[in-house]
Amino acid sequence: PGAPFPRSFWLFMGGVLLFGLGDFSRTFLILLASRALGEGGAGMASGTLSIAVLLYAFHNLVSAFAAYVIGHLADRTSKLKILVFGYGLGVLTNLLLAAFGGSLPWLIAAIILSGIYIAAEETLEKAVLAQELPKNRRSLGLGYLAAFNAVGDMVSSLYVGALLESGHAGVGCGLAAGFGALGVAWLLVVSGRRS
Repeated sequence: PGAPFPRSFWLFMGGVLLFGLGDFSRTFLILLASRALGEGGAGMASGTLSIAVLLYAFHNLVSAFAAYVIGHLADRTSKLKILVFGYGLGVLTNLLLAAFGGSLPWLIAAIILSGIYIAAEETLEKAVLAQELPKNRRSLGLGYLAAFNAVGDMVSSLYVGALLESGHAGVGCGLAAGFGALGVAWLLVVSGRRS
């Protein structure tokens, strides 16, 4: 079956899972945007939905541009440190959504930050993992990464979605920020021990 995974791999995965428990589906941004634009429930105006979807498309455009910049920078410095910084932007994003999710200007700021942190997450998690493992273990390691991310995303999307539906968006995003902060703290400790 091959050599066991190194301890550093599992320490990294612990941080990924903790952060993932606060990394709910970004498609919820469409719902938050539609509410900030004044949709009134089931009878949402098509124009409101169109603007909300355009804001989500803008999120993806920001993420695409940021991925290039982050990848370029990560080849010249510590990938883990940039990933932790990106995770920190994820925590800030959720704090903004928790505190000001009903305000369109603050929501747009959170959308921009979300695009940047998603780019860091998607670009660097795999890159950091590849540094931790020999070539003959990377495919299985990437499988673990995908599984840990899927579990975290599912759990976070379930509780945030339930809280959004019950009118407690601030609580859901605040809880997500708390889990994300735990992931950041975990990886800061891991990074400090390496140094």
